[in-house]
Amino acid sequence: MVERFTTLSSVESVLAKGPHKAAARLRSGPQVDLMTMPTGEAGTYLIHFTGSKEAQRAAAKHGSDMGWSLSEKGFLRLGDDGEPLTGDAAELRTFPTEAEVYAFLSLPFIEPELREDRGEVEAGLAGALPSLVARAHLRGDCHSHSDWSDGVHTIEQMAEGARRRGYSYLS
Repeated sequence: MVERFTTLSSVESVLAKGPHKAAARLRSGPQVDLMTMPTGEAGTYLIHFTGSKEAQRAAAKHGSDMGWSLSEKGFLRLGDDGEPLTGDAAELRTFPTEAEVYAFLSLPFIEPELREDRGEVEAGLAGALPSLVARAHLRGDCHSHSDWSDGVHTIEQMAEGARRRGYSYLS
C-alpha cells in the first residue's frame, strides 16, 4: 500500500517513506500522510490520531491511572515504577475498534468530534456526554452554490437532492 501511495500520479514528491508509513506532497499542494496498521488493531491507532494532542494526553492519563500506557500501538501494562513492562512481563493489549478501546478504559464511546480535552473523559465517566448533531436533525441548507456561479449542479438538481433528504428549505 505504501509503495502504491508513493507512486500515484498526483504525488509531486515523497517526503518520507518506510514499511508502514509515508508522507507525500501532492501536485495540488497539500501534504498527505499515510499509515498502515496491523489487521484487527485499528482501535488505538484511531484514538491516537483523532482529536487534539491534549485529548490524547487525557486518554493516556486515564489509562495510566488504570495501570496502562497508551500509544497508537496499544496499551502496555505499567510496572510499579510507572514504566511499561518489558521482556516476558510485557503485556500489549490491542483492539479492533475505538469503542473497544473506550470500553477497556471503562468509558463510553467518545466521538472523534468531542476529543478536545474539554472535559469529555469526565463527562463520559459521569454519563453526561453531549449528543452530536446528526443528519436526521438537519432541516435544510442555508448556503449553496448552483451552476449559476461556482457550483456544479443546476438549481433543479439541487432542489431534488434537498427533497430526497427531506429538507424543508434550500437557499
